[in-house]
Amino acid sequence: MGAPRLLIHKNDLPRGILLAPIAASGIPLWIAWQLSAVLTYDDAYITLTYAKNIAQGKGFVYNGGTPYLGTTTPLLALLLGGLESIFPGIGVDTWALWVGTASWIGAIWIAFALGKQISGSIGSIFAAITMATLPTFPHVLRAEFPLLIFFSLAGLLLTIHQRYWLAGALFGLAYLTRGDAAILAGVTGIAVILERKKIPWSLGFGFLSILIPWSIYAQFTFGSPLPATLAVKRAHRALGAWPPIVVGFWQWLIRSPHTLQTRFLASLAGTTIGVMIFYRERNVWGMVLVAWGLIYAIVYIILNVPFYGWYATTLMAALALGASLGLARIIEAKANALSKPRKWQDHLSWSKATWLLVAILFIAGAWAMVIKTTRLKTWRNPKIETYLEVADWLRVHTQPQTTIGFIEVGTIAFFSERQIIDLLGLVTPGVTPYLAVQDNAGLFKALHPEYYIRNCHFDSWGMNRRVHESTFFQQYYVPIASFSQQDLPPVVLYRRFDVTPVDADLSAPQKQLLAGCIP
Repeated sequence: MGAPRLLIHKNDLPRGILLAPIAASGIPLWIAWQLSAVLTYDDAYITLTYAKNIAQGKGFVYNGGTPYLGTTTPLLALLLGGLESIFPGIGVDTWALWVGTASWIGAIWIAFALGKQISGSIGSIFAAITMATLPTFPHVLRAEFPLLIFFSLAGLLLTIHQRYWLAGALFGLAYLTRGDAAILAGVTGIAVILERKKIPWSLGFGFLSILIPWSIYAQFTFGSPLPATLAVKRAHRALGAWPPIVVGFWQWLIRSPHTLQTRFLASLAGTTIGVMIFYRERNVWGMVLVAWGLIYAIVYIILNVPFYGWYATTLMAALALGASLGLARIIEAKANALSKPRKWQDHLSWSKATWLLVAILFIAGAWAMVIKTTRLKTWRNPKIETYLEVADWLRVHTQPQTTIGFIEVGTIAFFSERQIIDLLGLVTPGVTPYLAVQDNAGLFKALHPEYYIRNCHFDSWGMNRRVHESTFFQQYYVPIASFSQQDLPPVVLYRRFDVTPVDADLSAPQKQLLAGCIP
């Protein structure tokens, strides 16, 4: 089904090329070892906080209160919470690192098998190397993306082998890992219909066997089977603090290392070639990989959400796989055609150009990944270090039920274990209507947290100024502590005036606490 023509390796894979995925599997292990003591990005700690509360028997909640589905990856939260409850003391953040690593290794082997099905023996090697040199994986190793790509590619592989029910179940698990897995699942289902001329009912039943139990549980627990994050992030765009997603992606790309830019451009060029090769050969499954990346980009543009760097992971994985397998098809086909002496020079020049693009694709990816890993390991993030100081202060000087309002809630919630009120609404219900009309001051008055965290580095954002300049804030909140950020304005902690402090208030004068903040 969908088997490409001109394959020169139709039999079982030679044992020697198994060295490719075996060697490639060492890369995630090395990176995990390098990053074992490195903190992840703030949003990932939202899921880790859910997981920690699950492990502690508090249920699927963030920091207490009404259950609210504020994570985009409920399956990962349940998996990490379950592992920590069975093997306590290891820590959900450590479990996240090694679940991500195992998923990355699994994705390498699944890509290797997919490469054989789509593009032959050379394709299997190229696909394994492509997945092993995905330069955005180190940054998201404790997040859901390695698990997402593993489940998604496994579902595609089993579909090719016509194991439809199991493939559907894997797509269901991928969907619960992150909702945009529905894109590849849908494209795969359409491909089966076009190729087999029939509807793959068992693929849908497998998907529903996972989705229906979760939907019943989520409906009764959270009031909806869908995470609240999509509506909230669409409301974020109304605040004006984030550019359109295309602009955000471009800004992220130009700020990235040149090696990552090179990898992205090589992936685009290779994917363009791959589209032509797959179309000419009627290679359905190669086209599915290309369509996955294209539709993913289009869907996010239509959704009009802010861009975050981790969104690029799925796009770069799809493009790089499409590129490497398309280029592998050229090499296999040209090698097969070298038996024609009159065209030997033409074939050799084509092979040289193709191999050059393959080398750029892999070397740039590997180099970018090393650069990213080195930066993550050695760079001290002043914001995150300051948030850890704030979390420690809150643990010492406030009660467990204390409410704290802030716009970046992941790190501080995870390490302080206090009741965080999310002023951007990812983990706090009822926020979206205020954000949609830019009524941040009204939102703050309605929630009136006992403590408020102000990162003065964000003071230029209109949504923060609307809070700080409001009459309610100025009348009811007083700064009590200030935390420095290296080469950045400070983070200032406020207390509502009617809240009794746990210990004596030894804060410095207000002018000193606010030094460095925009008035």
